[in-house]
Formats: sequence, C-alpha cells, structure tokens
Amino acid sequence: FSHIWLIIGVTVFGGIAAFGISKLFLPLQYSSHITMYVQSYTGITENNNANDINNSISNSKQLVNTYMEVLKDDAVINAVGDLLLEQYEEDDLRDVFEFTDEGKLKPEEIKDCLTISTVTDTSAVTVVVTTVHPRLAADICNDLTKVAPKYVEEAVGVGSINTIDKAKIYNTPVAPNYTKNAILGMAGAFLIIVME
Repeated sequence: FSHIWLIIGVTVFGGIAAFGISKLFLPLQYSSHITMYVQSYTGITENNNANDINNSISNSKQLVNTYMEVLKDDAVINAVGDLLLEQYEEDDLRDVFEFTDEGKLKPEEIKDCLTISTVTDTSAVTVVVTTVHPRLAADICNDLTKVAPKYVEEAVGVGSINTIDKAKIYNTPVAPNYTKNAILGMAGAFLIIVME
C-alpha cells in the first residue's frame, strides 16, 4: 500500500516539477501567420470555359510545392533579414537571432522560426512564424510577402504569388504549453518509479 502512495507522490512531483521548470525557464513564444495565393498566368475571364478555369486552378496547385521551396531559399530569407535590420535595432535582433561575421542575420535562424505548408486542395500557402516577440513574428510574415514575388518570378518564371491581407500581432502566447508539459512530467516520473 505504501508503494502505491510512493508512485502517486513521485508522479505528482514530476508534474509539479515540469510545470515549474516550464513556467520559470522556458520563454514565451508568439505566433503570427499569413496566407499567400499562387496564381498561374492563365487568367480567368468571362470568356474562359470550364476547361480553361480548371486548367488554371490545376496549374496553380502544381506550382505551390515549387513556390514553397523558393520561399525557404537562403536568398529569400536573407532579403527578409535585411528588412528586419532596417526595422529593428541590431541589439534587439541579437537577443533573438545569431549573426554572421558580416553582420547579417543567419538565414537558418530565421528558417527555424518558419513553418510553411499548403492548404489542402487549394493553391494557397500558409506561413506561420513563431518567435519570442509577437511583433517580430508578424513582421517576418509581412517581410516575406514583400520579397517573395520578386524571387519567385526570378526562380520560377511562371505564375505569381500574392497576399490579400497582412499578418497581425497576436499577444497571446502559443508556447510553452504548461498543461502538456505537466502531463509529460507526470508520465515520465510514473514510468521511472514503476520501472525501478
């Protein structure tokens, strides 16, 4: 019976410890997002028939994966970094990103903040940016939309990529998830104690 209480006690302690570590040591993370729309050069007009429209939509969907790779290219990310250097003090950016010897933001540091995905069965690309500052997350999204069209045209030469809105600043943190971490802490402590 005492062994059961020991298991319960250690499990609860594991949850409390994980919650406390998350609360005290893990920085808050904030996200923003933007949706970019891929369009082929086959325009849709009143004179298009159903096949023309379907072909245009199909071509746009086929371009999506190519455009996603372009968006993650170092040249595009470096252009985003240059815009950030115009918008922020260097010291503020150094608190978040590492710099190259030439005084540029390391592209891999910005890439680590990005999640680029497609919207199922559409020609849309969603970009989610997560950083320790809500405004910075929104600015990276918006800066990417500013530089993307030029590089997409140079690299692919077909179609275009557009946005119809700007990324917004969200002041509610998306991480760390204290409840999830506490549950994982409890599960880990439980496994440790029962395996001994």
